[in-house]
Amino acid sequence: MGGHNRKKRQVTRQAAYGREGKRMRLRHEKSTAAAHQFFHIPEMLLMELLPHCQLDSVMALAQTSHYARDFVKAFFATNQRILLQAFIGISNAVIAMFYWILEVSGSGMAGAFASSLLTPPYNIELTLNLNLFVPRGNVFLWRDFLGSLKLPLANDQPGVDRRYHHTTFSHVVFLGKSKGTTISISESRDNSVLTPLIGATTTLNTTICTAAKFYSLYADLLRQRRAIEGWFPTPVRKAVAIGKRGYRSSFSTTSWDRPCGLSCPVLWRHVRGLTGVGVFTWGGDRNQHDDFSEVGIPVTDNDFKWRLGDTCTNRHCQLRNANYLSVAAP
Repeated sequence: MGGHNRKKRQVTRQAAYGREGKRMRLRHEKSTAAAHQFFHIPEMLLMELLPHCQLDSVMALAQTSHYARDFVKAFFATNQRILLQAFIGISNAVIAMFYWILEVSGSGMAGAFASSLLTPPYNIELTLNLNLFVPRGNVFLWRDFLGSLKLPLANDQPGVDRRYHHTTFSHVVFLGKSKGTTISISESRDNSVLTPLIGATTTLNTTICTAAKFYSLYADLLRQRRAIEGWFPTPVRKAVAIGKRGYRSSFSTTSWDRPCGLSCPVLWRHVRGLTGVGVFTWGGDRNQHDDFSEVGIPVTDNDFKWRLGDTCTNRHCQLRNANYLSVAAP
């Protein structure tokens, strides 16, 4: 019975890729034809290979030519649409409205949803929650939109969990279209979606996707498929889910066989200057934003400082046993 269900899910997913693959070909007909000439690889074969590639390989491909970059951007857009359908349905008009609200409200898709877009396996069964981080005062746009889709309101908290009270003002949960899926809306305490992002309980969830760009505060860890917990331990249920996605989750860097680098728990981090922050422009659902687009998080207008803890026990790290008050921010 289990094998039959897995086969059925696989067929369904292949069908979804078929529909979105056709849409992608129409959208990027010129670019992908040029990519075929450049790489001598049929576009659909490349589309089949990319979901099995690690992030480093996909990013390296995007740097080889304009055509390859357009193909990778289309790949990310396609994966987003496939995953979004489980939450808001398959209507192109609804998905277009979703992206419009994402842009005008300055919101971002975060948490496991965002990180799963960047690393295989791209599996909806491992991505049952769509986290939306919203600037202060813009939640009403999402309430109206999700309400118009007749999605049930599952939880409307006047307050938030103590782990997030310093970064999040309010929290609302809707049930998604598919059984078992939820849409969480976290309202920032200020006008930046980076505020709730740095409050994540694990580095894996410090990735966010806006209407035009991806941002990862711990891009190196994402590429290495590692996850480090922050000030609060990750619940067992979430830790198990992280393991199922192929990540090694740990409370600290104690077991590492190399220095921590920018991932050191005691190291203060700044977003100003984007030191150690990974940024990739995926271009939007219609590839309407180029690499220099100002759509997204105005990182240079914000100055955030954070860290994962106050001690480092990695014997290879120069900050091991350092006085946390003396560790300077980069």
